[in-house]
Amino acid sequence: EAGKGYTALMVGKRGVNRVTGLTLGSVATKLIQKVSFLPLFLVGRDVRPGKVLIAFDGSEGCMRAVDCVGVMLKDSGYEINLANVVRHREDEIGFIADAEHVISAAFDEAIERLTAAGIPHSHISTQIITGAISRAETIVREAAQGGYGTIVVGRRGLSRINEFFMGRVSNKIIQLARGHAVWVVS
Repeated sequence: EAGKGYTALMVGKRGVNRVTGLTLGSVATKLIQKVSFLPLFLVGRDVRPGKVLIAFDGSEGCMRAVDCVGVMLKDSGYEINLANVVRHREDEIGFIADAEHVISAAFDEAIERLTAAGIPHSHISTQIITGAISRAETIVREAAQGGYGTIVVGRRGLSRINEFFMGRVSNKIIQLARGHAVWVVS
């Protein structure tokens, strides 16, 4: 049914048969594996509307996620934050300066795409978080601390290993994000 021209597919993270300790129900898990041709919105309990955090690495997949946010939220008044995470082992002065230079251009492109879609520039922010042990854990923690109700991820980031149907960071964010909607954009 999802292949019949819909813009996105929305599903609850867990259905009626809730098994303790599972983040995702069996239907949501199967949909993640099979639906890669349109955005999949996984919605948990007690999601707070109004603020969206995009896990941003500047990749093509991430830019598709930015475009999706622009289309879906253009007239919503939501605040949108593009968050880039630099792991601690990459946390050297020279590396951070190079990363900031590269990601700055990608931030500019993403902001241009969002404003072209109708999101006011004043509703868009960017941040680079350094010193992280885990990108996924850092994104989920930032979402919780910042009051973001939705986390948006590209299905795959900069690593394009074809054997994986979804990136490690995206998959881990889905598993860790409780109380958030997670949009997975292909």
